[in-house]
Amino acid sequence: MVKNIFLCVLLSMSLPLTAKDLPDLPKGISTWNYTPPKNLKQHVRDFNEEAADHLQFKYFFPYTGSVTADPKSREVSVYYNSDNSRACRSAMPSGTLIMPIVDGRADKKEFSNWTDDEYKDAAKEVAKAILRDRSAAGVQIDIEPFDESHLPFYKHLTEMLNDRGKVSTLFVGAKPKPLMLEIFKSCNIVILSGYDSSGENPGPKKFEKRLNQIVKLCQTCAEETGKHYMVGIPASAAWGEYEYIVKKGGKGRKDTGHKQSDYMKAAIKVLAPYKSSKQYLGAALWSMGDLAQEDEPEKVKKTTYFPNYIRPDIWELLKNY
Repeated sequence: MVKNIFLCVLLSMSLPLTAKDLPDLPKGISTWNYTPPKNLKQHVRDFNEEAADHLQFKYFFPYTGSVTADPKSREVSVYYNSDNSRACRSAMPSGTLIMPIVDGRADKKEFSNWTDDEYKDAAKEVAKAILRDRSAAGVQIDIEPFDESHLPFYKHLTEMLNDRGKVSTLFVGAKPKPLMLEIFKSCNIVILSGYDSSGENPGPKKFEKRLNQIVKLCQTCAEETGKHYMVGIPASAAWGEYEYIVKKGGKGRKDTGHKQSDYMKAAIKVLAPYKSSKQYLGAALWSMGDLAQEDEPEKVKKTTYFPNYIRPDIWELLKNY
């Protein structure tokens, strides 16, 4: 009898984790971050103290690595540095789910139309890095441009991470409903690109109309698949939504006539009705860089969109809606 109990304990320790072992997915916001700000800890703490519970930071997407596909060997190489995820975990409030960014480019279709086994092997390489990172609750995977043939890769990656109690999030722009349903099935959380979805400099009205359409689509797909989603919004300048452009050396400033706060007010208007939805988790802010207090176009090294940081008035808008 004792031997049988001991055997059961050993077996339970060796069995893979199931979906019920995944971390709870609370309502809250996240942000993409490529260089951890020095005063991140204090800033997030101050923000969370003033923000409504469902609008506090509960997730964080720090850049940690990239994946490169070799079309000849049909193998991938993964660069991964856990220093950023470790630093962010120590700076963020306890319980924050750190989802390190692993991105990649596949502009020449070097990652397209591989076999299922080849995608599975590629997923193993990415999963290894995430599973070794004790600070990571999962991954923020972003291989662009998205290709439908990549779906087996995402599905295998999700299965591998879920087996060990970690979560897969997939960044993607809106697609036709049949494809969006498959995208939702291939991960735990879809991160919808709510910015850069209406072309360059669309203006707040066109931006709001398009965002409303694609969030409705996401909500429907999430309900039908039982999955979750977050929506990326332009808290700082995105390729499509920005106030002005400055070229190299701080010259050639071109204003759009729109304020970043106008885009954010439009985004909040669209997202506010979904705060009671079980599927919608919250907004993902593009993006948090240095916590600056004013624009510094003289430091531009190439054509850059501004504001290139989240301004104080935007932080105020994000605290309660």
